[in-house]
Amino acid sequence: MYSSDESQEVTRGFMGRKVFTIEEKPVTHKGKLVSILKLAVLAFPWIGIQSIWQAEFSSTTPYLQQLGLSAFWSSNIWISGPIAGFLVAPVIGSLSDATTSVLGRRRPWMLGGLLFLGFVSMMLASSNKIFPGEENKPKALAVAATFFCLMDGSINIIQTPTRAFIADMAPPSKQLTGQLLASMFQGLGALLGFGLHKHLYKDSSDVFWLFTTVFLVNVAVFVPVCAYVTETPLKKLEEKVSICKPFTNVFTNIGKMSLSLLKIGLVQVFSWIALFSYWPIASTWMAISVKGGCPDANAPGCSPERKALYEEGLQLYASCGIYTSAFQVVLSFILSYVMYFGIIKKARYVYALGLLIGGIMNILGKFGPQTETMGVAIAIMLAIPVSVINSFPFAIVGRYNSEQGGLDT
Repeated sequence: MYSSDESQEVTRGFMGRKVFTIEEKPVTHKGKLVSILKLAVLAFPWIGIQSIWQAEFSSTTPYLQQLGLSAFWSSNIWISGPIAGFLVAPVIGSLSDATTSVLGRRRPWMLGGLLFLGFVSMMLASSNKIFPGEENKPKALAVAATFFCLMDGSINIIQTPTRAFIADMAPPSKQLTGQLLASMFQGLGALLGFGLHKHLYKDSSDVFWLFTTVFLVNVAVFVPVCAYVTETPLKKLEEKVSICKPFTNVFTNIGKMSLSLLKIGLVQVFSWIALFSYWPIASTWMAISVKGGCPDANAPGCSPERKALYEEGLQLYASCGIYTSAFQVVLSFILSYVMYFGIIKKARYVYALGLLIGGIMNILGKFGPQTETMGVAIAIMLAIPVSVINSFPFAIVGRYNSEQGGLDT
């Protein structure tokens, strides 16, 4: 919830606590500092969310392969993620919009989702301990694959209300700063995930300790924020929320969308198509096209030397991930600062420039010089479109939603 200069009424939430508010137009330097710190509190949980994504991306494929998953399914099982996101996010968003708990709309789902995430991640990571031994690998793989498919859904349970947390609480003029801070904390979470993977993960047997540590990180960021931030409880709704409503609304309301929102939706579609034309193949592109390696030393045309180059390429891409995350942190912080203090007025120009840079990097990855310098530059520079794609559209929609007073934009 946010407060304006015209409204000074104190709103009370759970157990009579003062509802968390952010001043819309702070005048004093102290007021501005307090305002941006409160925005940072709302964005802070993204450290945990991104660290669990990073742990999943970096460790589950070799873990599942060790349990006997074929090369074909090692790549195709990842389709469960987009399917889970498509099914879970709209439902959780709609249900949390209509939640009338005394804790508010978002916090019950964030905390409940956190508990479910802990259960799912522990079941995935401990499947080889539940069914130890070579003879039990098929059973262990069945458990691991099942909970792997559930894991993306469990992350979306906490990710969806966390994104809406900022949209709910931040005033319209501070939506972009809040989402940029979220992008900054995503970069920090990715850095943390890379660091934990480097120090805790030596082989697939260490996945349990990696996932346990990352879950504790999520507890450490979510619980204090949910304890500190008090929401305004929603009054009981007369109309019950249907599970099918989010999906029917998507298609029935496309024609009712304003032209501006429709443009944002279409830009996001093509933005994510562009990112996913790079992410799934980025490590092998670095290893094969940039370094000139090949994955199997015994394959025709390959050699032990080229196999070594392939491994060097994978390590190079891992290092680029650290540099990219650090760049995303710095870039998001700078953008948060300049947008918050009004140094740059037109957000759409920054958004467009970020997308343009992303398009150029994708084209260079395909048609540019396949050198190590170019490969590293492309990997790092893609932090720019990632930062704007993860912040500007949500901020624009959040601002529009705040100004219109709606719940399900």
